[in-house]
Amino acid sequence: MKPIKRILTLLSFCLFIQNSHAQANKSIEQGDLLIAPSISLFTNTNYIVGGLNGTNLIPAVSLNFEYAFHDYVSAGLEFGYSFRTYQSNFIFFIDPTRYNYSTKVFSLRASFHYLELIKNLVGEHIGGLNSEKLDFYVTLLPGFIVTDETQKWTTAAGDHKRKERTTGPSFGSYAGFRYYFSNAVAVHVEGGYGNFSRAKIGLTFKL
Repeated sequence: MKPIKRILTLLSFCLFIQNSHAQANKSIEQGDLLIAPSISLFTNTNYIVGGLNGTNLIPAVSLNFEYAFHDYVSAGLEFGYSFRTYQSNFIFFIDPTRYNYSTKVFSLRASFHYLELIKNLVGEHIGGLNSEKLDFYVTLLPGFIVTDETQKWTTAAGDHKRKERTTGPSFGSYAGFRYYFSNAVAVHVEGGYGNFSRAKIGLTFKL
């Protein structure tokens, strides 16, 4: 009888583990592909040129692709782009001096979906947070940045133009939140320190 009791105890334990995981409503699973376009909300001060008047301050945009290697971990690539125009007037120039800044950022992206871990640990005990519509995560963005500056001005001697390119490493980190309207579409908000902004908002498409 003892072996039978042991087998029944083991089966009961396995069913308990299976049921506890079933109580976790997953918003992301291993094998999911996330595609997320975003727009920046607050520009970093180091991208504002002091003493110049902004004439074309278009918010930065980005696009990232992430693959879920685990229910808790996804990773992929992100590309960001920003274009800004400034001008400054000097009395010895005929026309305003114009500065165009085109910035591109190429980054690796790695995210930890910690709410999924909490769902699996405590399940229904977290109430409304145990929902397939919710995803909380933190993200790291190591990469490199390329900035092209074009300066144009006109004097009595004629038109002048100068171009310069700078490159360097970049790093960003965000805490993010997604709310899924359906199984495949969500809105996301991320806040922290990025290459362009302190926050961004966008859509996530899950394949």
